[in-house]
Amino acid sequence: MGSVSRVAKKEGTLGNAFDLIPDGIVICSLGGRIVDCNTAAVRQSGAKSKWNMIGTSLSSWVAEASERRPMDGDSLALGEPSRNVEYLFRRENCSVYPAEMSFFIIQTGAGSPPLRAVIIRDITQRKKMERELEESRETVRALLNATPDTAYLLNKFGTILAANETGARILGKRDDSIIGLNLFRLIPSDIAHIRREKMEEVYNTGAPARFEDQLLRRFYEISIYPVHGPDRRVTRVALFARDITERKQLEEKLQRYSEHLEDLVNEKTAQLRDAERLAAIGETATMVGHDLRNPLQVIINTIFLARTEVEEAPEDVRRKLEDLGFVKMFDAVDKQVDYMNKIVSDLQDFARETKPRLVNSSLSELILDSTPPSVPETVKISKELQTTAGFFDPYMMKRVMVNLMTNAIQAMPNGGEITIKTFDEGNNTVIKVSDNGVGIPEEFRPKLFKPLSTTKSKGTGMGLAVVKKIVTAHNGTIDVESDVGKGTTFTIRLPAPPQYGGPVDQLIGVKT
Repeated sequence: MGSVSRVAKKEGTLGNAFDLIPDGIVICSLGGRIVDCNTAAVRQSGAKSKWNMIGTSLSSWVAEASERRPMDGDSLALGEPSRNVEYLFRRENCSVYPAEMSFFIIQTGAGSPPLRAVIIRDITQRKKMERELEESRETVRALLNATPDTAYLLNKFGTILAANETGARILGKRDDSIIGLNLFRLIPSDIAHIRREKMEEVYNTGAPARFEDQLLRRFYEISIYPVHGPDRRVTRVALFARDITERKQLEEKLQRYSEHLEDLVNEKTAQLRDAERLAAIGETATMVGHDLRNPLQVIINTIFLARTEVEEAPEDVRRKLEDLGFVKMFDAVDKQVDYMNKIVSDLQDFARETKPRLVNSSLSELILDSTPPSVPETVKISKELQTTAGFFDPYMMKRVMVNLMTNAIQAMPNGGEITIKTFDEGNNTVIKVSDNGVGIPEEFRPKLFKPLSTTKSKGTGMGLAVVKKIVTAHNGTIDVESDVGKGTTFTIRLPAPPQYGGPVDQLIGVKT
């Protein structure tokens, strides 16, 4: 009796322990019939009691078999002992739950067939956590891939723990193929050195770092953020690289534009000052020209009358006056009057509004009419006229040619040669006036056509300003080439009729 009670007590203790195990345990025969189960197995299956399970086939409680270990009819193809094979199990109410199944063989003693113990662990909560974790990973991956910036999650050694598609593409790889690789071995050493130093700084200080660098001829704005662990220590870093190449290019363009704008403002300011200066000069020129014209005409008339009186005087008186040099004085006064008249004409031409009256005109007549009446004997004038006609205002262009030829004569105090050439060049009529005089100094050329600017000791500086104004009014251009000690060439280009927008017979009276 004592031994029987001890056995019963032992079996009761084992039964209690069997029921206290939190995982479901099912004891099956070789045919897969359930011969016993614990309380956890009953709870997992939703059965009312273990007697609802005993005698049933284990396969009847399996809703979906693992691909690795399928169910075969009413028996469980267990084979050798196995651990943690996943199945979907069915509850009595037909709902299902995921579980891991492990089994092993129980030897029951001599003459009795072995049994199989099957441990069924409900992994519903684990599967839920895995799904939530996977959803979280997919969300993070989607967020990372949504940004065009490069993104990496790195440990303290630079190993890539996570990356988005942009970050992988920059390195010429897929996002899943760079996990576990060292970022600093995949980029040039000089860039890797800078980024590694900044990353170590973030690890040490716990503060984000931002800087710029250049990789493969692209500019990047780098941001490194610390990722803290439970103890608030930095365990990882997130590195983001934003491509700012276009922004850099725009900044450079803006810088160049700003510099150009400053030059443009200075240029426009100078033009405004020149315009104000020219307006003042024009107003003064108008007043001076008007005030000088009347007394100049009085001088001309007086000299004319004096010369007439001398010519009509008795011969002895006339001879006496000639001996005293009165005739030569009249000639000297005439020259000065001509010079003063030119000054007045230049002032008035500069001051008045320039509106050319374009007509088909003779270039040979223009040059002949423009030749000064008193050309020194030491100065020779040669002409090479390949083109004999052009469209211009004869009066205005005469003023241009007179001024250019007068300047040429004055540039050759010891004599020389003036060469006048005309020819066609595309749609332009070209007039060149050259001399072999003293030339124009380099430093004076930029202000050559500005009023009141002159290199001559005797001159107003208005002649070339008038020339420029008249040529510009014809929609033409004037250029100068000069070598000090060798001479100067002025080149005028006047546009042909098509640029005026009408036939030749409509050009008369055209205003520019």
